Amino acid sequence: MDKTNHLSIFNDHLTTALFCQIIGGLRHHGFIRANHNHVMAVMGNGGGNGTALIELKARNQPHLHNSTGAVPLNQRNFGQICFAFHYHFAVADIHFAPTEGARQNLLAEGVPDSAIVVTGNTVIDALLKAADIDYRFDDPALQEAAKSDGGLILVTAHRRESWGEPIRNICRAVREIVHRYNDVRVVFSMHKNPIVREIVLPELAGVERVYLIEPPDYVPFVHLMKAAKIILTDSGGVQEEAPSLGKPVLVLRETTERPEGVAAGCAKLVGVQTDKIISETSKLLDDSAEYEKMARAVNPYGDGMAAKRIAKAIFDYFESRKQ
Repeated sequence: MDKTNHLSIFNDHLTTALFCQIIGGLRHHGFIRANHNHVMAVMGNGGGNGTALIELKARNQPHLHNSTGAVPLNQRNFGQICFAFHYHFAVADIHFAPTEGARQNLLAEGVPDSAIVVTGNTVIDALLKAADIDYRFDDPALQEAAKSDGGLILVTAHRRESWGEPIRNICRAVREIVHRYNDVRVVFSMHKNPIVREIVLPELAGVERVYLIEPPDYVPFVHLMKAAKIILTDSGGVQEEAPSLGKPVLVLRETTERPEGVAAGCAKLVGVQTDKIISETSKLLDDSAEYEKMARAVNPYGDGMAAKRIAKAIFDYFESRKQ
């Protein structure tokens, strides 16, 4: 596979300027002219993806789309998400849906069943490969925390709707949990956003058995999940990944665009109220039957075979075009 051309474009919003940057970048690198693409594969639902497709689909290239099939809408992202989703729906030749729920969402949008292949999520493929790596934490404190007799709790919180009082509530819950359980350690991966840090640092810096760390690279983070007993998170990706490692996930949100994990029993919505976070965490620490029920639930997001299913679907697609 040839190297990727990086367009070095970042923008929070789908704007005319971003549209022009993407199209200009593709043309500048000669991607469209020189590569004579046989197929374009797109990951995700970002507006930038849809923008590039306008240029590429005009050349009658097959378009394969790999997506979650569900993204939460709000006033800030409504226009961008609607544009990207519906453009993908209109032009994609194959949709790789990670779950049956995602397939149902696509069908509801009018995508024909013949254009949908349920594959599982490729992130689970990557997760399982990373988890198999023989890894030791460089930081002795993290290595010690990972071997905690009472159990390690991994925490991440960064979403926009968590800013302010919700993150403060999460921090207060963490403080109370380590106060009640003197053999439990907590690793809190702090997002780079200063809005998050200006709350987390005053609330948790210096608290005994709470480790505030910079966001780790992917392999170390996977091994933190692997070492954890319980994971508290508002991250959509972690909701998908942690169950493959047998880790109960308490979702620090009121709603989730990944309902399959909740339905399967490997994730539970606990919201952002301090008392609720404490009570649900305590239940898993105190009740082994409750813990095992969540830890042994089957992950609905994949089994590590998504890439092979996608490769087979692509091969079958091109074989059918020969006929």
